[in-house]
Amino acid sequence: MSEIFLLCAYVIAHYTVAPVEEDALELCQEIGELSESVGVDPYLTISLAYYESRFNVDAISDAGAIGTLQILPRYHCFEIGHNCHRLIDSNGEHIPLETDSCYSQSTSLGVCALSRYLVESLGDEVVAVARYHGGRNPSQRSVRYASTVVRFAETLRREIGGAGTNRKVPTPPPKE
Repeated sequence: MSEIFLLCAYVIAHYTVAPVEEDALELCQEIGELSESVGVDPYLTISLAYYESRFNVDAISDAGAIGTLQILPRYHCFEIGHNCHRLIDSNGEHIPLETDSCYSQSTSLGVCALSRYLVESLGDEVVAVARYHGGRNPSQRSVRYASTVVRFAETLRREIGGAGTNRKVPTPPPKE
């Protein structure tokens, strides 16, 4: 069994998730695999998805954030969508991120955004998650939220013994 499967099965067995556990398991694995494909620690991304939506693909916040990773279409589709060239599918093909399909690609955009913020923060997970949650100038509330997400990822790494402790900063995407 893969480490991502074990991580996802553990989270779903020990924590409250979206209404259908089978869907949550599949979605969690997708997020973990996508994270690995772009060099982001899946423990961090899965922790973020857990806190953002409990793996509920249909989640919509009061602020208009959508999907499992709660991206804001008005922000992420333009800020990240046109600048994300690193996502690949399971066949090694690049995943194009088009603004008009932003809703259907919210998970990819969320992973891409987190990857970008990790690059910009030189690997500082709290800063990256705070930026993800609070935009360019995150509030103290966003920093506290980010600290909670990062602590949860660290807890999962300890409890599962994950390789996520050997994290690397994702490399920036190529310039156009």
